[in-house]
Amino acid sequence: GVISLWDISNNREILHVKHDYLHSLSISPDETKIVSGSDDGTIRVWDVNTGKIIAQMKHDDVVYSVTFSPDGNYIASASFDGTARVWDIATGNEISRTIYNDRVVSIAFSPDGKLVASGGRDGIARVWDAMTGNEIASMAHNDTILFTQFSQDGEFVVSGGKDGDIVIWETMTGKEMKHLHTDATIYSIAISPDEKYLASAGDDGVARVWELETGNEISHITHDDSVYTVAFSPDGIYVASGGGDNMLRVWETVSGKEVARIMHKDDVDFVAFDPKGQYVISESQNDVFYGWLYQPENIINLACSRITRNLTRAEWAQYIGDALQYQAVCSNLPIEK
Repeated sequence: GVISLWDISNNREILHVKHDYLHSLSISPDETKIVSGSDDGTIRVWDVNTGKIIAQMKHDDVVYSVTFSPDGNYIASASFDGTARVWDIATGNEISRTIYNDRVVSIAFSPDGKLVASGGRDGIARVWDAMTGNEIASMAHNDTILFTQFSQDGEFVVSGGKDGDIVIWETMTGKEMKHLHTDATIYSIAISPDEKYLASAGDDGVARVWELETGNEISHITHDDSVYTVAFSPDGIYVASGGGDNMLRVWETVSGKEVARIMHKDDVDFVAFDPKGQYVISESQNDVFYGWLYQPENIINLACSRITRNLTRAEWAQYIGDALQYQAVCSNLPIEK
């Protein structure tokens, strides 16, 4: 597997390194390091600027998920060997672990880095102390847990997966706060920046937005196949979703109105927005990442920066028709009179 990091603003490759049988990947909060996990059980931490390996760790089976602590000093990993572990990047030493009865697939640090949430095929989501491995609280599901995520203040955890349940529960007590249910496997979730909404991706082909305070579904959009991934824009106004229909969709959080639809050549496995919300990022099964402008004004500005004239009347009739009156879309460029 090849790890490639790009600056989407100028299409410049920043990092290009190899990790065989690559399975999982994460970038540090300060964007100076990347961690990768492999099917052969190895974990490698890379320096973005030099491409050198900073640290290397080892599980006994597939490393399904890896993530950095908020301060970038530690790695948490989930493995098919039945363990979730925390590692010290500076030394490569294991700090702590928690042991499951089956494969572990989900891992997340709390915002303060003191706790870890993990879950897997045994259907138990656990919160544990990152330094000792001691369990703090847990939540039982009826099937494999595919995601565990902390709220921004660390006070609650969201977990769920194959049983169609999304459970929101108190971090320190395990007390259930909200229980959302669908008849679909939930592959992933996202929490809006203001924590008012939760978006979910399911194998019923529907991406949904839920209001966290009430637990009510407020909007959704339908794909033609399973939805694998969802993400909120930095301002929380838009949701991006993608899945098995090879389609990336961007839509309004509250209304569900579609803003953009982008076709891929293969399944869409990952979506995210850049920090400024100008681009939506997607990854397809061909292991290629794409950066897309999705807002009409940004697309028009980009087009106008690259062409030398506006459409002729004949071109307008062919591509626009009578949907809009003939006009100069690029105000600084010539137009047919």
